Amino acid sequence: MPITSNLPASEENPDSLAKLAPENPSSQLGMLPGENQFRLHQALDSLNLFGVEVAKDGRITYCNPYFLRITGYGAAEVWGKNYFDCFVPEAEREARRQEYEQALARQGIWENKSRSLLTKAGQVLHVHFSSVVLNYHEGQISGLTKIGEDVSQQHEMSLALKRSNEALQDLFDNSNDLIFICSTRGDFLFANRAFKSKVGYTNEELAQLNVRDVIHHKVKRSTYRKVIEIAKGEPLPKLDTILLTKKGKLIHLEGNVSFRFENGHPTAVRGIMYDITDRIRAEKAQMLYYSIGNLTVKSKNLDHLYQSIHRELGKVIEVRNFYIKLYNDEKTEILFPYYHDEARDHEAKIRRRRSGMGLTDYVMRREKALFCMRRKLRNCSTRALSNFLAPCPKSGLAYHSSLKTKSSALSR
Repeated sequence: MPITSNLPASEENPDSLAKLAPENPSSQLGMLPGENQFRLHQALDSLNLFGVEVAKDGRITYCNPYFLRITGYGAAEVWGKNYFDCFVPEAEREARRQEYEQALARQGIWENKSRSLLTKAGQVLHVHFSSVVLNYHEGQISGLTKIGEDVSQQHEMSLALKRSNEALQDLFDNSNDLIFICSTRGDFLFANRAFKSKVGYTNEELAQLNVRDVIHHKVKRSTYRKVIEIAKGEPLPKLDTILLTKKGKLIHLEGNVSFRFENGHPTAVRGIMYDITDRIRAEKAQMLYYSIGNLTVKSKNLDHLYQSIHRELGKVIEVRNFYIKLYNDEKTEILFPYYHDEARDHEAKIRRRRSGMGLTDYVMRREKALFCMRRKLRNCSTRALSNFLAPCPKSGLAYHSSLKTKSSALSR
Protein backbone atom coordinates (compact mmCIF):
# COMPACT_ATOMS: atom_id res chain seq x y z
CA MET A 1 0.00 0.00 0.00
CA PRO A 2 1.42 3.44 -0.91
CA ILE A 3 2.24 5.66 1.99
CA THR A 4 0.02 8.43 0.64
CA SER A 5 -3.06 6.29 0.02
CA ASN A 6 -4.90 8.38 2.59
CA LEU A 7 -4.25 11.64 0.69
CA PRO A 8 -7.13 13.33 -1.16
CA ALA A 9 -5.45 13.14 -4.59
CA SER A 10 -7.37 12.08 -7.71
CA GLU A 11 -7.10 11.88 -11.48
CA GLU A 12 -9.17 15.07 -11.79
CA ASN A 13 -7.04 16.97 -9.31
CA PRO A 14 -3.60 15.37 -9.25
CA ASP A 15 -1.99 18.40 -7.61
CA SER A 16 -4.20 18.27 -4.55
CA LEU A 17 -1.48 16.72 -2.45
CA ALA A 18 -1.86 17.04 1.30
CA LYS A 19 0.91 19.05 2.83
CA LEU A 20 3.25 18.05 5.63
CA ALA A 21 5.99 19.72 7.66
CA PRO A 22 8.35 18.08 10.17
CA GLU A 23 9.09 19.55 13.54
CA ASN A 24 12.69 20.08 12.39
CA PRO A 25 12.76 20.11 8.59
CA SER A 26 16.50 20.96 8.51
CA SER A 27 17.53 17.70 10.19
CA GLN A 28 19.67 15.30 8.20
CA LEU A 29 17.51 12.33 9.07
CA GLY A 30 13.97 12.20 10.44
CA MET A 31 11.16 9.68 10.80
CA LEU A 32 7.76 10.77 9.66
CA PRO A 33 4.60 8.96 10.71
CA GLY A 34 1.15 10.52 10.45
CA GLU A 35 0.69 14.26 10.68
CA ASN A 36 4.37 15.16 10.38
CA GLN A 37 4.41 13.89 6.80
CA PHE A 38 1.67 16.37 5.83
CA ARG A 39 3.52 19.20 7.49
CA LEU A 40 6.75 18.31 5.62
CA HIS A 41 4.95 18.50 2.26
CA GLN A 42 3.51 21.87 3.24
CA ALA A 43 6.94 23.20 4.07
CA LEU A 44 8.52 21.85 0.87
CA ASP A 45 5.83 23.46 -1.31
CA SER A 46 7.15 26.91 -0.39
CA LEU A 47 10.89 26.19 -0.73
CA ASN A 48 13.19 26.65 -3.72
CA LEU A 49 14.70 23.25 -3.02
CA PHE A 50 14.19 19.89 -4.64
CA GLY A 51 11.76 17.75 -2.65
CA VAL A 52 10.76 14.28 -3.76
CA GLU A 53 9.11 11.37 -1.97
CA VAL A 54 9.82 7.87 -3.24
CA ALA A 55 8.11 4.69 -2.08
CA LYS A 56 9.99 1.57 -1.19
CA ASP A 57 9.29 0.06 -4.61
CA GLY A 58 10.64 3.19 -6.35
CA ARG A 59 7.28 4.87 -7.18
CA ILE A 60 7.05 8.65 -6.90
CA THR A 61 4.46 9.66 -4.31
CA TYR A 62 5.23 13.35 -4.02
CA CYS A 63 7.22 16.09 -5.81
CA ASN A 64 7.19 19.68 -4.63
CA PRO A 65 6.42 22.51 -7.13
CA TYR A 66 10.07 23.57 -7.41
CA PHE A 67 11.09 19.99 -8.38
CA LEU A 68 8.37 19.85 -11.04
CA ARG A 69 9.11 23.33 -12.42
CA ILE A 70 12.85 22.73 -12.79
CA THR A 71 12.48 19.27 -14.33
CA GLY A 72 9.67 20.43 -16.66
CA TYR A 73 7.09 17.84 -15.63
CA GLY A 74 3.51 18.16 -14.45
CA ALA A 75 2.39 16.27 -11.36
CA ALA A 76 0.15 13.96 -13.43
CA GLU A 77 3.13 12.93 -15.58
CA VAL A 78 5.21 11.61 -12.71
CA TRP A 79 2.63 10.65 -10.10
CA GLY A 80 2.92 6.90 -9.45
CA LYS A 81 5.74 6.50 -12.01
CA ASN A 82 9.08 4.91 -11.22
CA TYR A 83 11.54 7.54 -10.02
CA PHE A 84 14.56 5.87 -11.61
CA ASP A 85 12.91 5.53 -15.02
CA CYS A 86 11.87 9.20 -15.00
CA PHE A 87 14.74 11.06 -13.42
CA VAL A 88 17.90 8.91 -13.53
CA PRO A 89 20.12 8.75 -16.67
CA GLU A 90 19.89 5.31 -18.24
CA ALA A 91 23.56 4.48 -17.71
CA GLU A 92 23.18 4.99 -13.94
CA ARG A 93 19.77 3.41 -13.31
CA GLU A 94 20.74 -0.07 -12.20
CA ALA A 95 23.49 1.17 -9.86
CA ARG A 96 21.18 3.85 -8.41
CA ARG A 97 18.42 1.30 -7.73
CA GLN A 98 20.89 -0.84 -5.81
CA GLU A 99 22.14 2.17 -3.85
CA TYR A 100 18.53 3.10 -3.00
CA GLU A 101 17.83 -0.36 -1.59
CA GLN A 102 21.08 -0.24 0.40
CA ALA A 103 20.17 3.19 1.77
CA LEU A 104 16.80 1.91 2.99
CA ALA A 105 18.58 -0.99 4.70
CA ARG A 106 20.92 1.54 6.35
CA GLN A 107 18.06 3.64 7.67
CA GLY A 108 18.34 6.27 4.93
CA ILE A 109 22.11 6.82 5.02
CA TRP A 110 23.66 7.58 1.61
CA GLU A 111 27.38 7.35 0.91
CA ASN A 112 27.13 9.79 -2.00
CA LYS A 113 24.75 12.73 -1.58
CA SER A 114 25.39 14.37 -4.97
CA ARG A 115 23.17 12.96 -7.71
CA SER A 116 22.49 13.56 -11.39
CA LEU A 117 18.86 14.34 -12.27
CA LEU A 118 17.35 13.99 -15.74
CA THR A 119 14.83 16.63 -16.84
CA LYS A 120 11.94 16.12 -19.27
CA ALA A 121 13.98 17.87 -21.99
CA GLY A 122 16.89 15.45 -21.47
CA GLN A 123 19.12 17.92 -19.62
CA VAL A 124 21.21 16.48 -16.79
CA LEU A 125 21.15 18.50 -13.56
CA HIS A 126 23.27 17.90 -10.49
CA VAL A 127 21.54 17.95 -7.11
CA HIS A 128 23.07 17.69 -3.67
CA PHE A 129 20.56 15.90 -1.41
CA SER A 130 21.61 17.09 2.02
CA SER A 131 18.54 15.80 3.92
CA VAL A 132 16.88 12.39 3.90
CA VAL A 133 13.69 11.70 5.86
CA LEU A 134 12.35 8.19 6.41
CA ASN A 135 8.64 7.60 5.82
CA TYR A 136 6.77 5.04 7.92
CA HIS A 137 3.52 3.17 7.42
CA GLU A 138 2.16 0.89 10.11
CA GLY A 139 5.54 0.83 11.83
CA GLN A 140 7.50 -0.18 8.71
CA ILE A 141 9.72 1.92 6.46
CA SER A 142 7.66 2.57 3.35
CA GLY A 143 9.99 4.97 1.54
CA LEU A 144 11.81 8.22 2.04
CA THR A 145 11.77 11.92 1.25
CA LYS A 146 14.89 13.56 -0.16
CA ILE A 147 15.56 17.30 0.00
CA GLY A 148 18.36 18.92 -1.98
CA GLU A 149 19.64 21.95 -3.85
CA ASP A 150 20.66 22.48 -7.46
CA VAL A 151 24.46 22.48 -7.69
CA SER A 152 24.65 22.18 -11.48
CA GLN A 153 26.47 25.51 -11.83
CA GLN A 154 29.04 24.56 -9.20
CA HIS A 155 29.41 21.17 -10.87
CA GLU A 156 30.06 22.78 -14.25
CA MET A 157 32.59 25.12 -12.68
CA SER A 158 34.28 22.15 -11.03
CA LEU A 159 34.40 20.29 -14.35
CA ALA A 160 35.76 23.37 -16.11
CA LEU A 161 38.43 23.73 -13.44
CA LYS A 162 39.26 20.05 -13.75
CA ARG A 163 39.56 20.35 -17.54
CA SER A 164 41.74 23.42 -17.12
CA ASN A 165 43.95 21.61 -14.62
CA GLU A 166 44.20 18.61 -16.94
CA ALA A 167 45.19 20.90 -19.82
CA LEU A 168 47.86 22.52 -17.66
CA GLN A 169 48.99 19.09 -16.48
CA ASP A 170 49.27 17.95 -20.11
CA LEU A 171 51.18 21.13 -20.99
CA PHE A 172 53.57 20.69 -18.07
CA ASP A 173 54.07 16.97 -18.67
CA ASN A 174 54.93 17.52 -22.33
CA SER A 175 57.40 20.28 -21.52
CA ASN A 176 61.11 19.56 -21.64
CA ASP A 177 61.63 21.93 -18.72
CA LEU A 178 61.74 20.53 -15.20
CA ILE A 179 58.71 22.00 -13.42
CA PHE A 180 57.98 21.52 -9.73
CA ILE A 181 56.01 23.04 -6.86
CA CYS A 182 56.89 22.49 -3.23
CA SER A 183 55.75 23.86 0.11
CA THR A 184 57.81 26.41 2.03
CA ARG A 185 58.98 23.47 4.16
CA GLY A 186 60.37 21.80 1.05
CA ASP A 187 57.75 19.04 0.62
CA PHE A 188 56.99 18.24 -3.02
CA LEU A 189 53.44 19.17 -4.09
CA PHE A 190 53.84 18.67 -7.83
CA ALA A 191 56.49 17.57 -10.31
CA ASN A 192 56.06 17.18 -14.04
CA ARG A 193 57.09 14.18 -16.10
CA ALA A 194 60.45 15.66 -17.14
CA PHE A 195 61.41 16.35 -13.51
CA LYS A 196 60.48 12.83 -12.39
CA SER A 197 62.31 11.30 -15.33
CA LYS A 198 65.49 13.23 -14.56
CA VAL A 199 65.63 12.48 -10.84
CA GLY A 200 64.30 8.92 -11.25
CA TYR A 201 61.58 9.11 -8.58
CA THR A 202 57.86 8.29 -8.86
CA ASN A 203 55.02 10.46 -7.51
CA GLU A 204 54.75 8.20 -4.47
CA GLU A 205 58.49 8.41 -3.76
CA LEU A 206 58.59 12.20 -4.19
CA ALA A 207 55.69 12.50 -1.73
CA GLN A 208 57.98 10.98 0.90
CA LEU A 209 60.95 13.21 0.05
CA ASN A 210 61.95 16.77 0.78
CA VAL A 211 63.82 19.13 -1.53
CA ARG A 212 66.76 18.81 0.91
CA ASP A 213 66.96 15.13 -0.04
CA VAL A 214 67.64 15.79 -3.73
CA ILE A 215 69.90 18.87 -3.61
CA HIS A 216 73.59 17.94 -3.64
CA HIS A 217 75.27 18.62 -0.32
CA LYS A 218 77.97 20.79 -1.92
CA VAL A 219 75.45 23.41 -3.07
CA LYS A 220 72.75 23.16 -0.39
CA ARG A 221 73.85 26.23 1.53
CA SER A 222 74.27 28.41 -1.58
CA THR A 223 70.92 27.23 -2.98
CA TYR A 224 69.07 28.00 0.28
CA ARG A 225 70.67 31.44 0.38
CA LYS A 226 69.51 32.25 -3.15
CA VAL A 227 65.95 31.02 -2.44
CA ILE A 228 65.76 33.22 0.68
CA GLU A 229 66.89 36.20 -1.40
CA ILE A 230 64.09 35.50 -3.90
CA ALA A 231 61.53 35.25 -1.05
CA LYS A 232 62.64 38.68 0.15
CA GLY A 233 61.97 40.13 -3.29
CA GLU A 234 65.59 40.58 -4.29
CA PRO A 235 66.14 40.34 -8.07
CA LEU A 236 67.78 37.09 -9.16
CA PRO A 237 67.47 36.44 -12.92
CA LYS A 238 68.44 32.78 -12.68
CA LEU A 239 69.03 30.20 -9.99
CA ASP A 240 71.49 27.36 -10.53
CA THR A 241 71.80 24.25 -8.40
CA ILE A 242 72.76 20.57 -8.55
CA LEU A 243 70.36 17.70 -7.92
CA LEU A 244 71.23 14.16 -6.91
CA THR A 245 69.23 11.50 -8.76
CA LYS A 246 67.93 8.26 -7.29
CA LYS A 247 70.89 6.46 -8.89
CA GLY A 248 73.38 8.93 -7.40
CA LYS A 249 74.11 10.91 -10.55
CA LEU A 250 74.48 14.70 -10.54
CA ILE A 251 72.25 16.97 -12.62
CA HIS A 252 73.14 20.63 -13.07
CA LEU A 253 70.04 22.81 -13.31
CA GLU A 254 69.41 26.45 -14.09
CA GLY A 255 66.14 28.36 -14.24
CA ASN A 256 63.60 30.55 -12.50
CA VAL A 257 62.17 30.13 -9.01
CA SER A 258 59.27 32.17 -7.62
CA PHE A 259 56.98 32.16 -4.59
CA ARG A 260 53.20 32.01 -4.33
CA PHE A 261 51.93 34.46 -1.73
CA GLU A 262 48.66 34.46 0.23
CA ASN A 263 47.82 37.40 2.47
CA GLY A 264 51.39 38.60 2.14
CA HIS A 265 52.93 35.32 3.27
CA PRO A 266 54.74 32.78 1.04
CA THR A 267 52.84 29.48 0.81
CA ALA A 268 54.62 27.60 -1.99
CA VAL A 269 57.75 27.61 -4.15
CA ARG A 270 57.48 27.21 -7.92
CA GLY A 271 60.39 26.30 -10.16
CA ILE A 272 60.90 26.01 -13.92
CA MET A 273 64.39 24.63 -14.49
CA TYR A 274 66.32 23.17 -17.40
CA ASP A 275 69.16 20.67 -17.50
CA ILE A 276 72.54 22.25 -18.24
CA THR A 277 74.63 19.20 -17.33
CA ASP A 278 75.95 18.73 -20.87
CA ARG A 279 76.85 22.41 -21.09
CA ILE A 280 78.71 22.26 -17.76
CA ARG A 281 80.59 19.16 -18.92
CA ALA A 282 81.51 20.81 -22.21
CA GLU A 283 82.73 23.92 -20.41
CA LYS A 284 84.79 21.86 -17.98
CA ALA A 285 86.24 19.80 -20.83
CA GLN A 286 87.16 22.96 -22.73
CA MET A 287 88.83 24.37 -19.62
CA LEU A 288 90.65 21.06 -19.15
CA TYR A 289 91.98 21.07 -22.72
CA TYR A 290 93.09 24.67 -22.29
CA SER A 291 94.82 23.88 -18.98
CA ILE A 292 96.62 20.82 -20.36
CA GLY A 293 97.69 22.83 -23.40
CA ASN A 294 99.26 25.42 -21.10
CA LEU A 295 100.88 22.71 -18.99
CA THR A 296 102.69 21.21 -21.96
CA VAL A 297 104.35 24.59 -22.48
CA LYS A 298 105.03 25.53 -18.87
CA SER A 299 105.97 22.18 -17.29
CA LYS A 300 109.64 21.71 -16.45
CA ASN A 301 109.72 18.01 -17.21
CA LEU A 302 107.45 15.04 -17.97
CA ASP A 303 107.01 14.05 -14.32
CA HIS A 304 105.79 17.53 -13.49
CA LEU A 305 103.49 17.47 -16.59
CA TYR A 306 101.93 14.12 -15.63
CA GLN A 307 101.32 15.25 -12.03
CA SER A 308 99.75 18.47 -13.27
CA ILE A 309 97.48 16.58 -15.70
CA HIS A 310 96.38 14.32 -12.86
CA ARG A 311 95.58 17.36 -10.73
CA GLU A 312 93.63 19.09 -13.52
CA LEU A 313 91.60 15.93 -14.23
CA GLY A 314 90.64 15.84 -10.56
CA LYS A 315 88.97 19.22 -10.97
CA VAL A 316 86.60 17.81 -13.60
CA ILE A 317 86.03 14.21 -12.49
CA GLU A 318 86.90 12.23 -9.38
CA VAL A 319 90.27 10.73 -10.30
CA ARG A 320 91.93 8.86 -7.44
CA ASN A 321 94.06 6.49 -9.49
CA PHE A 322 95.85 7.59 -12.65
CA TYR A 323 98.26 5.65 -14.83
CA ILE A 324 100.03 6.38 -18.07
CA LYS A 325 101.22 3.21 -19.75
CA LEU A 326 103.37 2.61 -22.81
CA TYR A 327 103.18 -0.71 -24.61
CA ASN A 328 106.05 -2.01 -26.74
CA ASP A 329 105.22 -4.76 -29.24
CA GLU A 330 108.79 -5.88 -29.66
CA LYS A 331 109.61 -6.28 -25.98
CA THR A 332 106.06 -7.32 -25.02
CA GLU A 333 106.23 -5.21 -21.90
CA ILE A 334 104.35 -2.23 -20.45
CA LEU A 335 106.15 0.87 -19.17
CA PHE A 336 104.68 3.28 -16.61
CA PRO A 337 105.92 6.87 -17.07
CA TYR A 338 103.36 7.86 -14.41
CA TYR A 339 101.68 5.62 -11.85
CA HIS A 340 99.47 6.64 -8.94
CA ASP A 341 97.29 4.06 -7.15
CA GLU A 342 95.78 4.81 -3.74
CA ALA A 343 95.70 1.07 -2.96
CA ARG A 344 99.48 0.84 -3.48
CA ASP A 345 100.48 4.25 -2.25
CA HIS A 346 102.79 2.76 0.39
CA GLU A 347 104.56 0.50 -2.14
CA ALA A 348 107.34 1.35 -4.54
CA LYS A 349 106.14 2.90 -7.77
CA ILE A 350 105.73 0.40 -10.60
CA ARG A 351 107.82 1.35 -13.61
CA ARG A 352 107.37 -1.66 -15.89
CA ARG A 353 105.82 -5.10 -16.11
CA ARG A 354 105.43 -7.80 -18.73
CA SER A 355 102.29 -7.69 -20.80
CA GLY A 356 99.82 -10.44 -20.13
CA MET A 357 96.21 -10.78 -19.10
CA GLY A 358 95.60 -7.53 -17.25
CA LEU A 359 92.76 -5.10 -18.01
CA THR A 360 95.26 -2.83 -19.76
CA ASP A 361 96.09 -5.62 -22.18
CA TYR A 362 92.35 -6.18 -22.79
CA VAL A 363 91.88 -2.52 -23.78
CA MET A 364 95.02 -2.63 -25.93
CA ARG A 365 93.73 -5.65 -27.86
CA ARG A 366 90.32 -4.04 -28.42
CA GLU A 367 91.90 -0.71 -29.42
CA LYS A 368 88.83 1.06 -28.06
CA ALA A 369 88.22 3.34 -25.10
CA LEU A 370 86.54 1.83 -22.06
CA PHE A 371 84.40 3.53 -19.43
CA CYS A 372 82.27 1.52 -17.03
CA MET A 373 81.37 0.80 -13.42
CA ARG A 374 82.72 -1.97 -11.16
CA ARG A 375 80.21 -4.66 -12.21
CA LYS A 376 80.89 -4.14 -15.90
CA LEU A 377 84.63 -4.02 -15.25
CA ARG A 378 84.41 -7.45 -13.63
CA ASN A 379 82.30 -8.76 -16.53
CA CYS A 380 84.88 -7.45 -19.00
CA SER A 381 87.63 -9.12 -17.00
CA THR A 382 85.76 -12.45 -17.04
CA ARG A 383 84.91 -12.36 -20.77
CA ALA A 384 88.43 -11.36 -21.75
CA LEU A 385 90.05 -13.88 -19.40
CA SER A 386 92.00 -10.98 -17.91
CA ASN A 387 92.83 -10.26 -14.31
CA PHE A 388 93.01 -7.15 -12.19
CA LEU A 389 96.54 -6.61 -11.06
CA ALA A 390 95.18 -4.17 -8.46
CA PRO A 391 91.90 -4.00 -6.49
CA CYS A 392 88.91 -3.53 -8.83
CA PRO A 393 87.91 0.18 -8.84
CA LYS A 394 84.35 1.49 -8.49
CA SER A 395 84.61 2.91 -12.00
CA GLY A 396 87.24 3.00 -14.69
CA LEU A 397 88.16 5.05 -17.76
CA ALA A 398 90.77 3.81 -20.22
CA TYR A 399 91.85 5.41 -23.48
CA HIS A 400 93.97 3.78 -26.16
CA SER A 401 96.21 5.76 -28.50
CA SER A 402 98.43 4.30 -31.24
CA LEU A 403 101.73 5.92 -32.17
CA LYS A 404 103.80 5.62 -35.34
CA THR A 405 106.52 3.79 -33.45
CA LYS A 406 104.07 0.92 -32.82
CA SER A 407 104.11 1.70 -29.15
CA SER A 408 100.73 2.53 -27.61
CA ALA A 409 99.77 4.82 -24.78
CA LEU A 410 96.97 4.20 -22.32
CA SER A 411 95.67 6.35 -19.49
CA ARG A 412 93.01 5.45 -17.01
